[in-house]
Amino acid sequence: MKKIMIAALGVAFVAGAASAQVNPPAKAKTLKGEFVTSYNECATTAINDSSNAPLQLPACGPAVLTTPGCKFGSKGSGKFAAAVSKTDIKVSGKLADLICPDNTVLAFVADARTTTTDCQTAPDCTLADLTDFPTGSATVLAGKASVKTTTETAIGLGTQVFKEGETVEIGLGNIEVLAGTTKVFISGVKVGPK
Repeated sequence: MKKIMIAALGVAFVAGAASAQVNPPAKAKTLKGEFVTSYNECATTAINDSSNAPLQLPACGPAVLTTPGCKFGSKGSGKFAAAVSKTDIKVSGKLADLICPDNTVLAFVADARTTTTDCQTAPDCTLADLTDFPTGSATVLAGKASVKTTTETAIGLGTQVFKEGETVEIGLGNIEVLAGTTKVFISGVKVGPK
């Protein structure tokens, strides 16, 4: 009997015997997280400030929202989840108390590195990294947006993207929400009061 497990959207499928090079964990079936606001990067040529000691690091001030026309309200929040379901990944995301125009389409995307035993010639292989890989989309209505889909539905390649009997590990970097091509929210944590 074959077993299947996924560790990621950062998820890994483990099915059957893995090759000597592929080293998946015994379990990694779910991933959950929250979104924080996206700000413009601080380029080294624009440094004009620093954070306070004891963690005194170079900075650019003031901070600039990546997308000022779409942001969290005073009670804003966002979360995402991914869970293995047989040979697919269920994906969900929810954003609340948004200050965005109604009908703004938000794309939920992820940066991913995938290693699999489903390769044409080698016993295992690592795919080229994916940047802003689409995992679903949602339309803002009355300050809210949510998505609930599966990976196979989101990419539209049918039901055999992840094959039973094969190992697939998907390591995730950034998980983001885009308005057009601009970051609005990114996976992260918030420390401290408002």
